[in-house]
Amino acid sequence: CARPGPIFARMGFEGVVCPVGMGKTDKNVLRTTTLMCVGLLVSFILSGFSIFVLVAAVDFTIRACQPVVPATYSPIRMVAKPLVDALGLSPKKIQLAPKVFSARLGAICANLSWILYFLGYETAAIGVAMMLSCLSFMDGALGFCMGCVIYQYLVYPFFGNKQSVE
Repeated sequence: CARPGPIFARMGFEGVVCPVGMGKTDKNVLRTTTLMCVGLLVSFILSGFSIFVLVAAVDFTIRACQPVVPATYSPIRMVAKPLVDALGLSPKKIQLAPKVFSARLGAICANLSWILYFLGYETAAIGVAMMLSCLSFMDGALGFCMGCVIYQYLVYPFFGNKQSVE
């Protein structure tokens, strides 16, 4: 789990427990992928075109299915990885498990948003997309993973670290 910055540490988020165990992944590619998902969600919020949230939902779902489905099948990651390489950013390895847990939460939200939109609840769909885009922005731009906070208070007390997949 990425350590929270000084602002979040002052808010009491120092020493957050995160899932562990699935190996490592490149932080730069993940952050770029996350920010591109934010772009899709904001496009949906501003335009109301459901294709944007549908693509985000598919992408989150693919990333949530790791290690069964490799992240290389993520359509947004397919764009983010060459972009990071073209920018010459050196890989920074971080734990994969917290990001998979966050992707699972994102998949739930993005799919819920698309389903609500499909059922005619546009306002609720946009509200869920706004929440997801804010949380994703916090992770992608600020390095603060709300999934780790959710894990610490809602999963870890009941299951310990059994959520990590080896």
